[in-house]
Amino acid sequence: MTIHYRLFSGLIFSTLFCMLPASSWAQADAYPTKPIRLVVPFSPGAANDTIARLIAQKVGESMGQSIVVENRAGGGGGVGANAVAKAKPDGYTLLLVNPGPGIITPLLTREKTYAVADLSPIVVICQAPLIIVSSPDFGPKNPAELLAYARANPGKVKFGSADAGGVPGLALKLFQVSTNADVLDVPYKGSTETIAAVLSNTIDLVYVSYASAQSLVVGNRLRVLGVAGPKRIPAAPNAMTLSESGITNADAVVWFGLAAPRGTPKAIIDYINREVNKALTLPDVKQRLSLLELEVTGGTTEEFQARVTREAALVSGLIKSGKLAVE
Repeated sequence: MTIHYRLFSGLIFSTLFCMLPASSWAQADAYPTKPIRLVVPFSPGAANDTIARLIAQKVGESMGQSIVVENRAGGGGGVGANAVAKAKPDGYTLLLVNPGPGIITPLLTREKTYAVADLSPIVVICQAPLIIVSSPDFGPKNPAELLAYARANPGKVKFGSADAGGVPGLALKLFQVSTNADVLDVPYKGSTETIAAVLSNTIDLVYVSYASAQSLVVGNRLRVLGVAGPKRIPAAPNAMTLSESGITNADAVVWFGLAAPRGTPKAIIDYINREVNKALTLPDVKQRLSLLELEVTGGTTEEFQARVTREAALVSGLIKSGKLAVE
């Protein structure tokens, strides 16, 4: 009787399994059968766009399917991120995400259109610490001198805040919280405007990615005053990190990764993860990213999710303590 029961159970399972033609395993096995849309929630030309187009080309070639990059700027990255969060979760709409639209914007926006959990992390592509840049004429030459100068001249240091809903704005807030320095926060829409303001001596300093200021640093029009990361960067080996200067809990490392709408089949997410990790081993990809002082990261989806969870908790904690304002 036991043998007959097992046989009967096996027949039922086999029948039910064959009745699922649209199951996730079948979808993933066929994926991709058409072009994939990769939304970049920022304007063309910046580091986000460069990374997206590089990965789209390499991963598309490996998949045998084109990946079309679409720029949808606005709202600190929130416009593009919201479009992806609301898209069909079938693997054909992806987001080039960083901590701005992935964490900070949905948490700091009062009229919420999407939540952090509406995006499923796939893989971190690369990362880099933000740097503090000034004009070569600015008095302080490193973070310790900057802090001493700011404390001796409260309210005098003009610190540009590029994109309050992004990593640069958060970096400035972390600097203020960790040092209690009285610096003047001058808000701008993005890094292009803040860099121009430093060049014109309208403001003194700004947090940016090295990629955004590379040509101006190389041309000696901007100076790297400090690095908001765990180690110095090769492009500016003499620029001290904040922690080296005695400023702790103020690091701001920006990462760039891929995300999909919540509910995208895990088999598809795992497949994209493998393809991106494979692309990140290519010598030309490594070289292209290293020229922008971007560190190749890669890794598992679980590691990316843990990072998002950890950083979202940091931002939420600053909001609850009143150190970050929801707008």
